[in-house]
Amino acid sequence: FGEDPLRPGSALETLPDGTFRTGGFLAQPIVFAHVYQIPLCVLFGLWLTKFHWREKGHVWVLSSVGLGFLAILLSFSRGAWISCGAAVLFMTALFSLRMAFLLLGALAAGFFSLYTFWSHFHDRIQYALKGGDLERIWIWKANWQMFKDHPVWGLGYQENIEALHEYYKKVEAPQEFLIAHAHNQYLHMLAGTGAVGLGIYLLIIGYFFILAIRVWRSISSREVFAKGLSLGLIGAQVAFMVGGLTEANLEHSKTKYALLWVWALTVWLAYENRILREKL
Repeated sequence: FGEDPLRPGSALETLPDGTFRTGGFLAQPIVFAHVYQIPLCVLFGLWLTKFHWREKGHVWVLSSVGLGFLAILLSFSRGAWISCGAAVLFMTALFSLRMAFLLLGALAAGFFSLYTFWSHFHDRIQYALKGGDLERIWIWKANWQMFKDHPVWGLGYQENIEALHEYYKKVEAPQEFLIAHAHNQYLHMLAGTGAVGLGIYLLIIGYFFILAIRVWRSISSREVFAKGLSLGLIGAQVAFMVGGLTEANLEHSKTKYALLWVWALTVWLAYENRILREKL
């Protein structure tokens, strides 16, 4: 009935057409989707290895994963749909190319079915295709202009938000739009910290991603839990990085905590498998 069951007395957020969106414990659907996909990818990685070796409990893990993906679907956060799909396909391809092709077919069939038979899903996709995200496009244009004006050091971290009003006029936006982050983490870093800041950011996230790949390769497939955990940590980072294309996801404190949890587990597995100890 439009009331949030997790926060009695509070209404669920809606789309312009009145469609209700899930927000979980975080209230905001977009933040919820981008945060929750990170531990959800870890669960999916664990399920893949458990399923492969017929480990007990894989059905329960799959049930949790299915409910998690359903929650993200009902958040109607298209960026999270894309990043979740990319992460799941990447993990599955690492695990088994054959499974990845089967999953790709299943995702394509699922998308077609939802687009054809579920009006809310159809309208959400059409909204983007018909230029409904005009506000976000102008935010991107304004932040790109900030980078062009200050290419090396940027305006200063988060100062690009304060400068939006001025830059909307500079790029001749047709009307005043939302004053917020850049809705793209890489563009947000470019506008705020310039090429130097973005370069450092990419080095940091790239290091932990490569480390997670090395950990995955070093663990025997017979070590079911560790292998699944390492695979999930790779997927979680893919979801975060792809999600950054449509949302400034690092600017949410909850996403920072989730990402730090992923990096901490990656470092722990790297030490346990003597990848980092070799350098000491």
